[in-house]
Amino acid sequence: MAEGATTLILDEPTASLGPREVGGLFDHLRSLCEGGTAIVLITHRLDEVGAVADDVSVLSHGRLVHHGPAADLSPQRVARLMVGELPTAAARAPRLPGEPVISLHEVTAISDTDADLDAVSLDVRAGEIVGVAGVAGSGQNTLMDVLAGLTPARTGAFRVDDLEAPRAVDLLSRGVAWIPEERSDGLVPTLSLGDTLSLYDSAAIPRASRPRSRGTTANPDAATTLRAFDVRPATPSLAAGGLSGGNQQKLLVSRELGTGSPRVVLAYGPTQGLDLRAAQSIRERIVGAAEAGAAVLVASHDLEELLHLADRIVVMFSGRIAAEWPISEVTTDKVGAAMAGLSPADSPDAASAETPSVPTEKEPS
Repeated sequence: MAEGATTLILDEPTASLGPREVGGLFDHLRSLCEGGTAIVLITHRLDEVGAVADDVSVLSHGRLVHHGPAADLSPQRVARLMVGELPTAAARAPRLPGEPVISLHEVTAISDTDADLDAVSLDVRAGEIVGVAGVAGSGQNTLMDVLAGLTPARTGAFRVDDLEAPRAVDLLSRGVAWIPEERSDGLVPTLSLGDTLSLYDSAAIPRASRPRSRGTTANPDAATTLRAFDVRPATPSLAAGGLSGGNQQKLLVSRELGTGSPRVVLAYGPTQGLDLRAAQSIRERIVGAAEAGAAVLVASHDLEELLHLADRIVVMFSGRIAAEWPISEVTTDKVGAAMAGLSPADSPDAASAETPSVPTEKEPS
């Protein structure tokens, strides 16, 4: 502002502010508006929209689905616009989950790029797929990094099987498959495709502690694995960095899910950048891992993906678990309200349970 700006763009400016500081910020923003400054406020906190905005634009999956006066929108309607209409959950074969493999109790953790975890408690059982939903910046990345042993828990208890507060190398030795949100975090671009598939065999992990299901010798036929996951071209000598983004994703998944039976699968947006056929193939692999007894946690901003995979869905907001349901109880309104930080009592589902439903305006498709 000291440079005389007439337009101010604020991206999640209240993420690290307390209630009193937020109120002070909004007072300043309103004063700037009255003085002629144009302000764009980007936020996932719907109470802030009603508190300060004159007009609201809602984006969903990269599309503008609504623009109009803020006074015409309730937080519930904004939440529904953000989520869209969810399809019916996909039919799935029944699985009987076993004992908890992953266990977090009152875990807090600090992140430089995402929301800090705030007393998160979660169990994931053998043979179970848990989906983690939430808007960007709600703590999914921090949760996945803690589970992958990349970010230490500051307080609370984190356990995988009998390992307390395991490091990434400890988890690798136990057969934890890791598919990060950024595929570049899991691939070495100068490494060949064949060496990528056998990377864990040459890692600095004691062979005695490495699970047989992850392989203890070099992959005898990398080309077969590459073809099975439709990595194109299926040329083991080609450098990983020479593949397209979608084929890099398939290469990463083929290493994590194609060389044995993992004990745990941690996947963040596992089908991003893939066509429908490739995405379905990878989803089948993830379900197959659960059917073989793996504890599976899938985080995604794509709710349809979670509906295709998950037995149970948890929703994160501001670094904590805001809601949790079995897949049979998931609805558009419940998920939308939880992702926007609204209480269950504020969701349209709760309201419709108390009052007769009435026809509503059709949402943008």
